[in-house]
Amino acid sequence: MHTKEDVQSAVKNALKRVTGIEILSERENLLKAEVGIAPAKFLYVFDELQEGLQLPVYEIFKNQTFVVMSVENLSTALFELQAIICGAEVRT
Repeated sequence: MHTKEDVQSAVKNALKRVTGIEILSERENLLKAEVGIAPAKFLYVFDELQEGLQLPVYEIFKNQTFVVMSVENLSTALFELQAIICGAEVRT
């Protein structure tokens, strides 16, 4: 099982590899135009995260709004999803 820090690092690294953009603020909404990420790029980011973390990333969007689209919130949602799938207690 990945730690929350591992998940956050995976999110940042996937964003950097796919978009070439280094995210400096974990709380910034990644959908903001100022961030500069083309919406279609997120498909590749999520694909990379799904492969790297071995999690069904699309599941986090079933009960989330656009608010999940920050490094911090994506990391938390993925970490919690991992815990649900593994049947473990969430420890942040």
